[in-house]
Amino acid sequence: MKRFLASIKAFLLKLWHFRKYRQFAGFEKRLGKAVTDQEVDRYILKSEIVKYMGKYLHVNARSKYIPKDRKNKEECRQQVIGVFGDRMKRLGITINDKLELCTP
Repeated sequence: MKRFLASIKAFLLKLWHFRKYRQFAGFEKRLGKAVTDQEVDRYILKSEIVKYMGKYLHVNARSKYIPKDRKNKEECRQQVIGVFGDRMKRLGITINDKLELCTP
């Protein structure tokens, strides 16, 4: 008898809070999509920064006799912040002193 009353109580509580559960399920679905979209945007931005740094540092130099241009890390860091700073701030990406891209 107690088990029956407990199941009826649980059913009535679910029925009572049905609207709230449904609303939270909608929030969860929208937030999940937003999080995945933000992760994709972060990945795209990181790949764009890596490609840009390859061009800026002239890492793709094909001749082994012509020396590659060397730039110091702080100059490279400031260049990346200057070009991609707004998008990095919006997506929460930072660049540290070792030129590593960090996400929270």
